[in-house]
Amino acid sequence: MKKLQLTLLENALDFVVEGINTFFATGLPEARAHKYGILHLISGVSLLVKERIRREHPALVFTRVEQMQKVDAHTVSFDVALERLAENAGVQLESRWKSLLSRARKERNRIEHYQFKLGLADARALISELVEFVYVFMRDHLADDLRVHVEADAWREIEQLREIASDIEERRQKEWLSRAKKYFDLSDDELAELADIAPYHPKHNPEPEEVYNCDQCGEESLIVVERDIAVCTNTECAEVFEVPSCLRCDAFVPTGELVCDYCAHMMSKD
Repeated sequence: MKKLQLTLLENALDFVVEGINTFFATGLPEARAHKYGILHLISGVSLLVKERIRREHPALVFTRVEQMQKVDAHTVSFDVALERLAENAGVQLESRWKSLLSRARKERNRIEHYQFKLGLADARALISELVEFVYVFMRDHLADDLRVHVEADAWREIEQLREIASDIEERRQKEWLSRAKKYFDLSDDELAELADIAPYHPKHNPEPEEVYNCDQCGEESLIVVERDIAVCTNTECAEVFEVPSCLRCDAFVPTGELVCDYCAHMMSKD
């Protein structure tokens, strides 16, 4: 009997294509197909990221690079793979892709480790976004075309889903703008009031608000005013930003970072 032997890229594509085929096996996928479509696609995405860092250097795929020749060497977690993707391969993911991967991983964890409820409309949109990420990532960073690996009928379904996902993202952006609108025209006095943060006190203010560097003006003047909205209190700037979040815990992270300081510290201990 022949052995099944796949390269890292072949293994990644096997998961991706299986996820797509599972979901698009029938005209109207069953609930179970949504579950396995998500699980297979996320596994495929993780392996595609590892393939990209492997192309930079094969040792980067392993937790301890000096053990790459060992049969039982552990490969990096998805979080570490994304860090090495940015730091070693120079691939900076857009904020929308970071947000997508964060949502997808949390959905996967709920599915794999506990009882869960799966909203089929949301799952369908998530699957569409994951397929779009795979398509763009393969095109831009692996010089490959997902369409070559997917049957024509399934690709037509994917195209329709991508349109649905685009509509959802457009509505999400409009909803964010409607909430952020009140922060775009703050007066100098209102900005000064935001910047007036009470200092740390072990009893009266044990968790003071944090101030971050503003990417627009470079000043340490960025305040998170809502979970996903930040305002620069520098009156010469007053820029309003959509807040990027940690891939592991949803906490605020500076632009360009993947995980917050706490999660980075916990990852370093793993």
